[in-house]
This record gives sequence, C-alpha cells and structure tokens, in this order.
Amino acid sequence: MDVERTIQFLLQHAASTDERLDRLENVVARLGGTVDSLASSVQTLTGLVGKVAQGELRILERRRELQEQTDERLNALIRIADSMIRREPPPGGGAPN
Repeated sequence: MDVERTIQFLLQHAASTDERLDRLENVVARLGGTVDSLASSVQTLTGLVGKVAQGELRILERRRELQEQTDERLNALIRIADSMIRREPPPGGGAPN
C-alpha cells in the first residue's frame, strides 16, 4: 500500500468535502433569509385577513339592520294595502273617495 497516495487521496477528498460543505452553508444561509422573509409575509397576510374578516362582520351586521328596516317598511305597506282592499264600501253603496 502506498502511504503517500493514500494521504494525497484523503487530502483531496477532504478539500472536496470542504468545498461542498461551504456551498451547503451558503445555501442554508440563503434559505434562512427566505424563511425569514416568508414568515414576515405570513404575519402581514394574517393581519390583513383579520381586518378583512372584521370588515365582513361589519357588512353582515349592517345588512341585517337594513333588512330589518326593509321588512318593517314592507310590512307597513302590506298593512296599508290590506286595509284599503278590505275596506267596507260606505253606506249607501257609493264608491269610496
């Protein structure tokens, strides 16, 4: 067995491993920055979704209020129309004025 060749092989292999490790460290560092950026984006998006949900709740509440007002007005109109339709003709058979 040639000791010098073995040592040379081990040194080359170690250098190659060091290069790959350096590249991997760079990749991990970039990925770390990407993860931080994504986490910030998710946090911003979560806040926006919360605001949209609150707005939706306000819209639904306002719609409910307006529907109640519409129902009240429609019921009043129905009562008026019903009373006009059901009104007894005046005594003497004349048409109502």
